Amino acid sequence: MYKSPRSTWLALAATTVLLGIPFVSFNSGAAPTPRPQAANIVACRVMEAHTSAELRVVTVVFHQKDKNDGPRLGALLGKHSGTTVEFQTADGVWHRAQVFRLKSCFGRGLLVFAAGEAQLAERRDFGLKFPADYFRCRAATEPASPCLRR
Repeated sequence: MYKSPRSTWLALAATTVLLGIPFVSFNSGAAPTPRPQAANIVACRVMEAHTSAELRVVTVVFHQKDKNDGPRLGALLGKHSGTTVEFQTADGVWHRAQVFRLKSCFGRGLLVFAAGEAQLAERRDFGLKFPADYFRCRAATEPASPCLRR
């Protein structure tokens, strides 16, 4: 059976397009989601955000973006409740905040930061960076390690 060069080219082009579709990213116009790049960064999602103009603070109730990160986020919140952390907004800028574990809500955290520092809206994603000493301490196995005495 004879195939013309044009039909071969069309078949090749159609195959290329069909195989390439899963790799195409359709951007809905939303800002890009921050991608965690280190072990001490967890992708999180805002559940509630409230601003107090009088006290000039923002409080954000959040949880992990990906269900598989739940246990890791819970451990980090338990270890670092009340400490200073950094969070990355969709524009890629890192901001300082204080994080707390919510004891009444399993796997939820509370982020508190200055009202002029940044904006986080409900259902938006952000990256949360915990102090790196947590990961060095997890590797410490010697009884004399200062990490084990905390």
